[in-house]
Amino acid sequence: MTGIFKINNNEVFGSDGTFSGTIGSGATLPTKVTDRTAWYYVDKDSASTNSYDAYRITGNVSNTNVRIVGCAPEGVSSVVSMDYYVFNQTTSTGTLAMQFQIGRDGQDYHEHNSSLTNVASGSQTFSANQIRAISLMGIHASGARFEDYISSGDVFGIRVSHPSVGTFRGVGIKIVWRF
Repeated sequence: MTGIFKINNNEVFGSDGTFSGTIGSGATLPTKVTDRTAWYYVDKDSASTNSYDAYRITGNVSNTNVRIVGCAPEGVSSVVSMDYYVFNQTTSTGTLAMQFQIGRDGQDYHEHNSSLTNVASGSQTFSANQIRAISLMGIHASGARFEDYISSGDVFGIRVSHPSVGTFRGVGIKIVWRF
């Protein structure tokens, strides 16, 4: 049998896929980390979808909320990043806030439930017609964040609340999942 994978010049796996030999306790094998990006379209409360030029987005969400629902992929181990994409048709300053709820089959829909909390300390400036990616990571106290609670197969809802300034358009939320 001709080996196709060797450790310290010892055949470990043959070309037919069979294992032979011994792997010592000091041996290290490569690990493969895979990230997958998921895009979640946001909906505006009590409104149908809208468009702005080539974008399929929400209507004006100033002084209201956008929401998503989703399910954490099977086999996920953590959240790498989570960003809310938004643009404002006018230049303005305001503070966004976020709430989440997480449940799973056989549990309350809000087993893990956060309060509406500002996504950044203080106000942020939004330039007219510029897309902004606002991080939704690290919101709430350590141990009580979305990324702390979410696990494989969990169903979740996220709400982002907007200030009553400008003409905000919700684009979507991008979550990068690690496996």
